[in-house]
Amino acid sequence: MKAIETIGFITRDNIIRLNEKSNITKEGDVKVIILYKDDDDLSDSQLLKAAANNTEFDFLNDESENIYTVKDGKKFGYGER
Repeated sequence: MKAIETIGFITRDNIIRLNEKSNITKEGDVKVIILYKDDDDLSDSQLLKAAANNTEFDFLNDESENIYTVKDGKKFGYGER
């Protein structure tokens, strides 16, 4: 099963309309997962602010956590085999 992500809206008649045409070339059944904004959801800016002010990861600022260097990794990227 493959997946695509797109934006759309639900009409008053409960019909899902996509904002853009999909690139799916064959007709058939699809599985649909609908994510919708709830009144309790944080806005993007509120979410970023909450993440930036979260103290849960403060330990990463400790110098003793810097145990890896560039020499520890291996080079990777597209086109290399």
